[in-house]
Amino acid sequence: MNGNRLSIADCSLRRVAIEESVPIPGRSNFEIGPTLRAIDSRGRFSPAPRTASIEYFQVENVVFDGQTGAVFKNGIHISETRYSTQPSHTFNVDPSRVVPLMETGPILIGFHAWHHNYYHWLTQCVPSIFWAFRVSGPAEMICALPHLAPWQNHVLKLAGLSVTNKYTVDLRRQYAVDQLVYTTFTQGAATYRPSQKAREVFRRIQAHTKRGSSPANDVIYVSRLDTATRKMRNEPEIIELLEREGVEVVVPGCHPLEEQVAKFSSAKAVIGPHGAGLTNIVFCEPGATLYEIMADRKPNPCYANLAQSMGMNYWAEAFPSPHSDNEEWAANPYQVLAAAQRLLAMPPICPD
Repeated sequence: MNGNRLSIADCSLRRVAIEESVPIPGRSNFEIGPTLRAIDSRGRFSPAPRTASIEYFQVENVVFDGQTGAVFKNGIHISETRYSTQPSHTFNVDPSRVVPLMETGPILIGFHAWHHNYYHWLTQCVPSIFWAFRVSGPAEMICALPHLAPWQNHVLKLAGLSVTNKYTVDLRRQYAVDQLVYTTFTQGAATYRPSQKAREVFRRIQAHTKRGSSPANDVIYVSRLDTATRKMRNEPEIIELLEREGVEVVVPGCHPLEEQVAKFSSAKAVIGPHGAGLTNIVFCEPGATLYEIMADRKPNPCYANLAQSMGMNYWAEAFPSPHSDNEEWAANPYQVLAAAQRLLAMPPICPD
């Protein structure tokens, strides 16, 4: 502890290990292209040697922020409760915004500043809620969440979560609570380390959707044509080349979640630019391959980690991108095509 930051371990009433970090047996098949390898000086795109360490904490007499989920004890920010935030977010207690949350029972922080994003909701918030309920029991805990979109509630339902004790937070408020529950899933502890506990949640969602038992033999391309950020300028050209080869183009936002699960479950390979649509690889069979293409400006290994969590192979390459406000970039279409042809030639994957 220092004057400005406080560890959650320093002030916890109860601490439970949800998942202990253990060595990962074997080696995943990771193939990293030369451009990405040259800029990955820390080996962040290499397979992780150990699983994540995930913990559950219960603290008392704290304040949490309705916009970010950040938690404060005696006015000091608890360091583990700040995840992927912006300069505009508040990281101090503002007495004019604080209201008492009079609910009885522990309050679970089931969100953070990026809960509205599909990747963050599915891989961080939902596992946090699921395993906190497993530790505490849903009857004894109230889940604090912002207003959720219908798709977010649907994900909770497919995960088998009946969040009946829920408090809808106001993003403009901060809340004083007697007892609070937090898991380090929400901190992003499994973002760059594989998690078997997260994988269990993904497989529960998959099991609650209808899917066949036929071998996975599709190669799909996950498009970002429906997004406004990080656009790939020549994506239409790449799509045209891939479709000629028999690759199916999928725009995840155009399909109900059950259809997304079915499409990824039947894929022996997934191709796509870095973005939230790749989160659906959590529904792929072990042994499937993700080929991720990305701009060299901001290489992020979160999907490499997710692929390893799911027992997948991982290929990746980065392509030059100018520094610009709109973050547009372009991939080499023939390099992507060559990788697709190699993936198409691979044998089907028989489901477990």
